[in-house]
Amino acid sequence: GQDTLDDETHEAVLTIANRLSLQVMTHAIGDQAISRTLDLLKKTSDAENPLRHAIVHAQITDDALLARMKEQHVLAIVQPLFAESDSSMAPARLGDRYADAYRFKTMADADIRLAFSSDAPVESFNPLLTIRRAMQGRQDEPASRFSFAEALHLHTGGAAYADFAEEQSGAIKAGFAADFSVFGDNLASLLPDELPDRLPLMTVAGGNVYSFT
Repeated sequence: GQDTLDDETHEAVLTIANRLSLQVMTHAIGDQAISRTLDLLKKTSDAENPLRHAIVHAQITDDALLARMKEQHVLAIVQPLFAESDSSMAPARLGDRYADAYRFKTMADADIRLAFSSDAPVESFNPLLTIRRAMQGRQDEPASRFSFAEALHLHTGGAAYADFAEEQSGAIKAGFAADFSVFGDNLASLLPDELPDRLPLMTVAGGNVYSFT
């Protein structure tokens, strides 16, 4: 992997952020970067992680790293589409360690706080693509597959929690922001590969109504 931030600078950023009550989202893909980030969070941050510091990507995680993430209450903001984009090179580069890659369902089952994101413009911002991939999981591992309801929640409610917005958004509830899309199909009844072709009939965002019919 590529090391883009030395530990001294990272520790200084975390220390200042904690002093100012600012959330830090550290981008870490490989296991070494994740381990070093967890070391620094443990050194600089409160044990319960009230600022909801997060690791973005968290793509290569063995059981020991997952246990540390859970113990330190660190959020993981992950992109299921990366498993698809990386499929042509990740198995060859990781070898046996590929078994520790893209373990997002394992994270969720371990009660690690999880949120989905697209990482646009690297990937498409279409949430149905992310949900489709999450439902498909790793082709060799049926237990890695999310249900539609689980994937939808992580892309909405999970993301809202990561943004300290769980009391304002991330669900369709009285008093919440009216940000939602209306489809002509029951998306939960569709096969994963059928999702990307569905287009919304209407979207409500920021108080504005956009009709596509």
